[in-house]
Amino acid sequence: MSKIRVQQAYRKASLFLLPAQAPAHRLEEFCRKFEILSKVHYILSDEKKRQVYDETGVIDASVDNIGANFWTRYWRKLFPHIVPEDIEDFKGRYKDSEEEKEDLRIAYLRAKGNMDRLAEIYFAYTAEDEDRICYIMQKELINRKKMRSYVKFAKEKPASVEARKNKYKRPDPEDDPACINPIVLVLRQNRLELEERRAMENEQREREEAARDEAPRRKRRRR
Repeated sequence: MSKIRVQQAYRKASLFLLPAQAPAHRLEEFCRKFEILSKVHYILSDEKKRQVYDETGVIDASVDNIGANFWTRYWRKLFPHIVPEDIEDFKGRYKDSEEEKEDLRIAYLRAKGNMDRLAEIYFAYTAEDEDRICYIMQKELINRKKMRSYVKFAKEKPASVEARKNKYKRPDPEDDPACINPIVLVLRQNRLELEERRAMENEQREREEAARDEAPRRKRRRR
């Protein structure tokens, strides 16, 4: 896959998984998936890291040690001009598009028809949207022979469907006060900003320490 295609794939998936756009009940999930997605892009965009991964299947240990807040800044550096309105516009155009159908086909085949697995790996999955995407997979893809029908999909028990939707669905505000309590939301935002500020301060200290270590070596080279 070329760097351009890697960048395009990262941009598309990331617009659905940005922690800043996450509903309260899926914030932790979005953060986890966004971090994994960003690490994959980081590796595939670096020729040396990509070569090591292709040859060994091992991820550079330094990538695993990067703090979570780094990835939000990393994304913003790559896409500095994207605003919330752009994200909503893209999601609207993506819905029911040929691109969405192809992404669903790939996710369905990877999951071998297991909808629990598909809900985990398909970046745009929501419980509220499940009936629509299942309709697309059945009517637009399976019935038209664009992908096979797995028993796990065709004969999934209603209880399994309900359990999955309950896991991912947006809770009632009465059941989840964090969804509407502005104090909770402010505290959560303050915590994220504090963590990001600390991460930036640590990076600054590391740069200053590296500069101090480099200064004596430069003097010795001049002599």
